[in-house]
Amino acid sequence: MNEKILINASNLHSGGGVQVATSFISELVNNDSSYNYSLLLSSKVKGNLDSINCPLDSFLSVEVLDIYGLQGILPKFKKYFTGYSKVFTIFGPNYSFFYSRYNIVGFAQPWIIYPDNPVFNRMASIDKLKTKLKYAFQGFFFLRSDELIVELEHVKSRLEFFFKRPPVIHVVYNCCSSVFDDKNLWSDIKSLSTNSSNAFKIGYLSRDYPHKNIDILSGVRKHLREFYNVEVDFYVTLSDFEWENKSNEFKSELNNVGEINVSQCPVFIESMDAMIFPSYLECFSAMPLETLRLNKPLFASDLPFVSDVCGEYAIYFDPSSIEDISKKIHDYLKVRNNLFNIDKSFFSKFSAASRANSYIEILNKD
Repeated sequence: MNEKILINASNLHSGGGVQVATSFISELVNNDSSYNYSLLLSSKVKGNLDSINCPLDSFLSVEVLDIYGLQGILPKFKKYFTGYSKVFTIFGPNYSFFYSRYNIVGFAQPWIIYPDNPVFNRMASIDKLKTKLKYAFQGFFFLRSDELIVELEHVKSRLEFFFKRPPVIHVVYNCCSSVFDDKNLWSDIKSLSTNSSNAFKIGYLSRDYPHKNIDILSGVRKHLREFYNVEVDFYVTLSDFEWENKSNEFKSELNNVGEINVSQCPVFIESMDAMIFPSYLECFSAMPLETLRLNKPLFASDLPFVSDVCGEYAIYFDPSSIEDISKKIHDYLKVRNNLFNIDKSFFSKFSAASRANSYIEILNKD
């Protein structure tokens, strides 16, 4: 292959995007494809690659650069994107698109394809206007991509509906990182202490975005205690800034272990008795899959972005209802078993190697 291709992860600083970038780049190394590409990495992605001891010396070039939001438009970043036949921005939008000859961009922005969602409908009028403008602006940049990569068929369908004349769209499933398959790559979480309580432990691996619906957990814990006489402990993975901005009531009801990296995610899930996923809005999240991969019970929103992936292997609830979430947890605790025997073939289409191969095929296509 004579083309010069840049893999751009300079705009990924938190959440699932960092995990996907880390997983994909490590798979390039594992299958000896790294020599074909140059890397532009955020410090967060580079740190996660370091945490799993992923060598980067076989890539054509590696640079660490943190680009936040619209900074990518600035002329000072032009030099990082020119001279390549293709630029693959793992998750966009890519605000530097006009510096590149050909742009392939990952799309995972549910606010663009599901504008009329429960979070938006609860906003004040001025916040609704700001949100509409923000995602209309992002949509403009996504439309300027030559190709888009999405993680599920429903996302492709919604893009084709909203964009009318969208770029070429590929579907490549998200998956569990290969870190989950190798305990030698797992790292301890020093701030995680679950030995002080005999309560049932439920984790939520997420950042504090509005659509993640994390605030409902304090109400669920109180409802379980007051109406069912059941004690559960919730554990979250918020940054110091996010935690400090939560209410005193929230902080009194939940435990925060702080931000964790990719190598610590399996340890967090393994330390829990179950995981919960009350999100209102996603394109695709790997956390439900990761929970099932480690054979933990999963309580999750009864919405297509979960049920289309997890099928019968989750316990579903109405994410807007404290009562329904509490009841589903209480009902499970009366049985206290996993309920599901997950066929190993279920995970075959959600493998890190398969995703990497799909990306490579798209990148190398003439």
